[in-house]
This record gives sequence, structure tokens and C-alpha cells, in this order.
Amino acid sequence: NVWDFESGRLVQTLDGQAAKITAMEVTGYIVVTASTDSYYTKVWDVEQSKMEMSTPRFIDKHGIVGVTSDAGYVVYKCEGSENEVNVWNSKDGKDVRTITDKDGSITSLKITHDNSCVVTGDDAGFIKMWSLNTGQFLRQLDQASGGIRCFWITRGDRYLVAVTDDNSVSAWDVASMELLGTHKPTCTGKITCVTMTDDRKFTAFGTDSKEIHVFDNELDEVAHVLVGHQSPLTCLSVSNNQKLLASGSSG
Repeated sequence: NVWDFESGRLVQTLDGQAAKITAMEVTGYIVVTASTDSYYTKVWDVEQSKMEMSTPRFIDKHGIVGVTSDAGYVVYKCEGSENEVNVWNSKDGKDVRTITDKDGSITSLKITHDNSCVVTGDDAGFIKMWSLNTGQFLRQLDQASGGIRCFWITRGDRYLVAVTDDNSVSAWDVASMELLGTHKPTCTGKITCVTMTDDRKFTAFGTDSKEIHVFDNELDEVAHVLVGHQSPLTCLSVSNNQKLLASGSSG
């Protein structure tokens, strides 16, 4: 589903992903989805409201995937390994390197918007940054209150917001690695996905109770509760112009 951020109005529904959606990336007017139940990723043109193509299959059933903005590399969790991700070159169709987290099982990943770093979250509560080009470990944020369930990086790579296993939402300044705050929202069910506008005005999170809560960080209150999904939310993303919120669910 695609929503208008300010009004909470449902703008569009994209059909074509038969399997449950467990990962989603949005760049401009392109939406990319992945699933633990499918070897394929799906790509839509939002303006045309149609599926454009299916990318080559990966031997990955985790549904944890990241794509560089130029589509040159795909990073995905390795089949059969809980603490490794592979970097796949789309030009020659080959894996070029493996990144290994020695502290815990990798639960989520993103690629920074400048395409320089792979960012991973693990079940030990660490969020780490790695060089995309070399695979070298660069730095990590302060350990969170629980295992990292999911996270989002704002465009410009300024802020990172994460959900932990205790249903808390925390935000960091990426450059300083400073923890900006942690709160535990009042909501029904488990928080399954999160996103944030680039200016930190709004944080949106989806739950397994099929709701999306849009939280106004300046007013410290819930601005909208969005309903319309028939199954638990699995992923959220904000459009480049900050006006649209895309949401995916498990059915």
C-alpha cells in the first residue's frame, strides 16, 4: 500500500507479489520487495502502478536484503549462516565478498544512501557499519536495550531509528553515534517495522495487529493510526519527497 503522509489517505495498492513481503526498498518512484517465501525480488513503477520486472533469483530464504541506489550491488543474508551477508554484483551476477558479524545473528540490514556502507543489526543489540567496497568493519552504535528487530536510515544518512525486541523505538545521530532518545509506544501487538522522515518530524511503525502508527516527534503524540491491511505489517518506507508512506504486509 502507498499512503499520503500528511493526511493518512490510502493513495495506491500495488499487486503482483504473491508471497508475503518481508523486505522493501523505495527509491524515487520505484518500489522493490523481497520475501522469505520466494527466491525473486519484485520491482514496481509507482507512477505507472505496474510491475516492471523480476530480478535474478538469489539462494536466500531470509528475506533480508538491501540494494544500492544505482542498483549495482545487492546485499543479502547468506543461506545457512546466521551471522553472514553476501555482497552481490549485479553487473556480472557474482558474489564479491562476505561480511561476518561475530557478535550475534544478523536480523536486519540496510545500505547507506551514499552507497558506501552496509549497516547490520543483530540479536545482541548492536548496529554496525561496514565498508561496502572492502567488507571492513568501521564502527558501531551504542548497544540497544534488546536485540534489533528492524531499523531505518534517513536519506542523507543523518538519523537511524530502530525497533528492539522489547518493543522500544530508539533513534541515533549517525555521524556522532549519539543516542537521541528511546520510547516505548502504546500500541496493540508487536512492532514489526519502522521508518522516519528525513527531518525526524514523523516516525511510523507497523505492527502485527495490522495497524500503522504515525508518531509526531515534535508534539510527542500519535498523529495518525492507519488501517487497511488484512495481515501483519512487515515493512515501511518513505518516498524521496517525504509525502508518501509505502507499506507491505504478510498477505
